[in-house]
Parts: sequence; C-alpha cells; structure tokens
Amino acid sequence: MGIETSDSPAPVGRRLLIAVCLLLALGFGLRTIDIWLKPDIPGVVAAPDEGYSVMLATGTWTELFRQTAADTHPPFYYALLKVWFLAAPGTQASARFLSVLFSTGTLIYVFLLGRRLFGNAAALCALAFAALAPYQIYWGHLARMHAVLPLFVAMIIYHTLAWLEEGRRRDWLLCALGWVLAVQTNYMGLVFGAVWGVAVLAWSAAPWRQRLLLLPAGLVGLVTFLPWLRMVLDQVESGPMNRNFFQETVSPVYLYYHALFGVMHPYQPNQQGIAYVFFLLFAILFVAGIAPVGRRPGLWVLLLLAPTLPIVIAKSQGWTLAERHLLFTLPLFMAYWGACCVSFWGYLRQKLKKAP
Repeated sequence: MGIETSDSPAPVGRRLLIAVCLLLALGFGLRTIDIWLKPDIPGVVAAPDEGYSVMLATGTWTELFRQTAADTHPPFYYALLKVWFLAAPGTQASARFLSVLFSTGTLIYVFLLGRRLFGNAAALCALAFAALAPYQIYWGHLARMHAVLPLFVAMIIYHTLAWLEEGRRRDWLLCALGWVLAVQTNYMGLVFGAVWGVAVLAWSAAPWRQRLLLLPAGLVGLVTFLPWLRMVLDQVESGPMNRNFFQETVSPVYLYYHALFGVMHPYQPNQQGIAYVFFLLFAILFVAGIAPVGRRPGLWVLLLLAPTLPIVIAKSQGWTLAERHLLFTLPLFMAYWGACCVSFWGYLRQKLKKAP
C-alpha cells in the first residue's frame, strides 16, 4: 500500500478494475439522486443560473450567440447543451444529467492522475473521496459550465504529464484539444493557462525541448478565445465581475478542505462553522503528502498556484469569486489527497511495527 513511483505504477489488476468500476458507478448514481428527487417544476429553478442555461439551450442559435456575447463565458457549454437537447428532453433535469456525465468523466481522470503520479493505491483512494464527497456531488450535477470545466482541466494536466514523460504525439494533441474546450467553456481557463505555463517550464525532470514544444498546445486554445477576449474585458468593468456582485471570495485552504468535508447547501456552501477536528486532520494529512510529491516544482505550482492566482487577482481588483469558479482545481488536489492518505497510512504502519 506504499506510494509507488510515477514511472512504473503497478498494473491495473482485476480486483482494482472492479473497485474502480464500482466507485465510478456509485459516484454516478449519487450525482443523479437529486435529479430524481427534485423533478422539474414549471417556473421554479433549484439553483441560480440553471434556468439561464436551459433558456439559451432551448432557444435559437442566434439568441444563444447574442446572449453569450454579453456574458463572461464563451458559448461552448450552451451550444453543447443545445445539441444534447436534440436527443434528450429540454428540461433542467436533462441538463443536469449532462453535467453528471461530465463530472463522472472527471472521476476517471482523477484516478488516472493519481495512478500516474502516485500509484494505484493513491489513485483508488483519490477516486473514492472524489466520488463520495457531498460537496463535489452537489456541484457535479448542476446545469452550469462549472461542472464541465474540471474534466477539461484534468485532461490538460494528465496529457501534460504524459507528454513530458513519454513525448507521444497523441498526448500533445489531446492536451491541445483540452485547451480549446477549456477556454471555450469558462474564462477561468485563461487564468489556469498562466499557471500551467509556469508549471510546464518548472518541470525539471523533463528536457527543455520537451517542455518548450508543449507550450504551443496551450496557445491553440488561446487563439480560439481571442474573439471572446473583448467581452471578458467589458465584463471586468461593468458585468458580473464587478465589486457590487453578491458572491464571496474563498481561500485555497478552505476550498480544498470543503471539497473533502463540506456538505451540500443550496447555491454555495456556507463558510461558517468549520469543524476544527476535521480541519486538524486535513492539515496533518496534507503535510503527509509533501513526501510523495518531493522535488517536483511543476506539480507544486499546479497544486498551490491554480486556486491562489484567481483569488489574488480578484482581491487585488476588488472583484468577487465564488467557490464554483475554482472547481477546476479539484481533480489534481484529489490525486494529491489520495497520496496524502496512503503516505500517512504507511507512516502509521511503520510506527505500529516498531512499537513494542
């Protein structure tokens, strides 16, 4: 059950594959419960903005692009939802089900990330936490682009790792595809792009040529976002990003903590009343994860700077930032958390063996 090296994770055996499939099925099922328990009620929307998603996806293509041109986010998610409604009912429940499919795909990448970085045991632990955490179940089924973006960011990170370690063309192409989808889904993809670029350059284990060749994969996505850049700049001055909006700005520590121990609340979880026993446990295990990461600065950049940079930008400009805007940082954290738990368990086992 120790931490394995990222270069040679143990093969995925039959028992591990069964466990992964069961956790994926459980995670998928839990994300659909709220859909069945709260069927569509005409004129009632269970969470803010979901009605906006359904409205755009059930309207005309012209209206979809006209409305998104006045929004902070690009049109990809709404266009995807509109295509989804060609085969599924144009309802909030159906829109939520699409989000469940994407959040389940994110769970798959959580396992893949954990396995590549820390081995099978850490990957399975990471998948279990990601699948069962109520906070992630709540956000994983809402009909908004925030449920879709984590999959694309996890895709970028995983294929970045694969390219830097193995240099396969397909990983470069999949990384570039992830970038196109990410920046066309949510403007947070742009902020993550800055962190990702620093992380790639800081990846000391990979040859410089390998790192520099990967950077254009991110530029592909940036080029596709250029038509939307003006809209984002306009929103910075007069739209939902302004200082009069009603959302809160969170801290990276709180975000990661709440992703594990938070509960489901309407709209966004309350930041009051942290259970300090759980927070102490979180802090101890988080420190335990330092050892398996070791001297991999690029990984630390992704893990620590990805949630910190958008928060710092928001604070410095007087903007606001809700937790759901930072969901894209959680897949890598979950992989790290799996390593934390396995590392701490290995430490306890050693202590128990040495005990008289």
